[in-house]
Amino acid sequence: MRDYYTFITEQWIPAELDDVFAFFSDVENLRRIEPEAMRVRVEQKQLVAPADVPQRFRRRAESYLGAGSQVVLSYAPLAWFPLWRRRHRAYITRYRWGHHFTDEHNSWLMSWRHKHEFLALEREGRRGTLVRDIVRYRLRPGLLGRLAHGLFARRLVREAFSYRHRALTQIVSAGALLGQGFLPRVVPA
Repeated sequence: MRDYYTFITEQWIPAELDDVFAFFSDVENLRRIEPEAMRVRVEQKQLVAPADVPQRFRRRAESYLGAGSQVVLSYAPLAWFPLWRRRHRAYITRYRWGHHFTDEHNSWLMSWRHKHEFLALEREGRRGTLVRDIVRYRLRPGLLGRLAHGLFARRLVREAFSYRHRALTQIVSAGALLGQGFLPRVVPA
C-alpha cells in the first residue's frame, strides 16, 4: 500500500538563474502563478532573510523566503464556492541561493514537501534556467486517501503546475519576472 505520491516537472525559462531564483523566493509572487480561481492569499508571514543573497538582490533580501520562514496561506479549493477558504502553514526548511529551496505544508487532507531546484542551462544558444519541481505528497491514510488521489488530487497537482508553467511563460514574455504588477491571464489548457 502506497502512502506517498511523487510528482516531478521541469520548465526551462529564458531568464538568468538569479532572476528566476529571486522570483520564486518572493512569496508575493505566488498569486501570480497560482490559478486565479483559487484566490490564493498570503495571510501571515514570518520571513527569515537568507544570508547568501547576491549583492544586487540584497535590498530585497528581507522579502525572501529563507530557511526558517513560515507563511500562512489561504485559498478557495472549490472555484464554484469561493466563500469557503482553507488555510495552511508553509515552512521553508532548506534554502541555498541559486540552487534550491524546500517548502513543507500540512493541511487537513494532504501534507507535502515541495523541492524547487534551479540550474543555469543554455538552450539553442540562449541562456536560461531549468526549474525542476519535486513534490512528494501524502493524503489521509487508507482508502479515503487513495480515493482522493484517484478522483481529484493527482489531477489537481498536474493542473496546478500546468497553469504555473503557462503563467511563467506569460510573465517572462511580458518582461515582468521581477516586476510585481503583472498578473498573467492564463487560459486553461
